Amino acid sequence: MMISNRIPSLGLAALWTLTLALPCLASDAGRTLEQEAVIPAPVADVWDAFATAEGMLPWMRLKAAEVDLRVGGAIRTSYTEEVLGGPSTIVQRILSYEPERMLSLQLEKAPEGAGFDFLRSTWAVMYFESLGPSETRIRIVGLGYGTGPEWDRAYAHFEQANPMVFELLKQHLSSGQSSAKSDPGAADP
Repeated sequence: MMISNRIPSLGLAALWTLTLALPCLASDAGRTLEQEAVIPAPVADVWDAFATAEGMLPWMRLKAAEVDLRVGGAIRTSYTEEVLGGPSTIVQRILSYEPERMLSLQLEKAPEGAGFDFLRSTWAVMYFESLGPSETRIRIVGLGYGTGPEWDRAYAHFEQANPMVFELLKQHLSSGQSSAKSDPGAADP
């Protein structure tokens, strides 16, 4: 069952700093940034790495994370503070999701001083595709990038940062440190 909903005029925060701060709820999708990678891990493990606090803490090198996985819920993270809610907390609003298949986010709060507050008009959609029992394709589509020097700088940042995020995830999941409770004998979806 797919859970989907439009959230009225919420802001979008930068996606985890290393990953995807992208656009939502704009009438014009603007420029898009689409990137993908094949991760050597089951789709459940890759999903958990993005959709659970326990899954994202180790590989994203966060100090704190909290996930309220529901439409209208939020993913809150911090790279520098062990208690969420301070100036470095990143808040991303969950726009829609389908477990182990799709997650869409909009930045609501960027860390103070990051210079990415304007990205609240963007959104990101992550697609998770099982390629078998031990491989997953993840595709991240960032939508709503505008034009001009500030937008060009943000686009270039995430164009370089997202592949680094994929690499960190590959290293983490191939090390066997995943938090997912995958059943190796389970049938692939």
